[in-house]
Amino acid sequence: MNKIAEFSSPFGNMFIAFNKLGITGSALTQTTSLKQFCEKTKDFTGAGCEKISSLPQKLLKALTLWSKEHDDSGLIFDFGNSTSFQQDVWNACLTIPFGSTLSYSELAALIKNPKAVRAVGSALGVNPFLILIPCHRVIGSDGNLGGYASGINLKSFLLEAEEAK
Repeated sequence: MNKIAEFSSPFGNMFIAFNKLGITGSALTQTTSLKQFCEKTKDFTGAGCEKISSLPQKLLKALTLWSKEHDDSGLIFDFGNSTSFQQDVWNACLTIPFGSTLSYSELAALIKNPKAVRAVGSALGVNPFLILIPCHRVIGSDGNLGGYASGINLKSFLLEAEEAK
């Protein structure tokens, strides 16, 4: 069973889904409803959802550190029904420093699969860990922002907010 609670981040209020293994999803409350988020999380993990009033202290501490210090080392993810390729891409995204970017081709090279540029883009497009796994930091090699599952305006906002700090 996934538990869902709201969390106040520097980028807006977020839904955070988690189970006993780790975080199973995240989304900004301004971009999705609780019902839509629960359905997406259920599709990803195969388990239902239960709304709770607050996050467990251990998870809250890790998320608070992440939001203020930009340190994701305390965050533990449950990658659910994802492929090993998607996991490689998402784990590589975690290595992109706050305020920095990589191109899709650089990310493909980083996971030692330099010809998989389009597949990298596809894996980023289904990243269920919005902001927590910072796929917004991946851009085109020409500097174009590329795509973003939650909209290019949000990607631009996130990159500008990181640059400003």
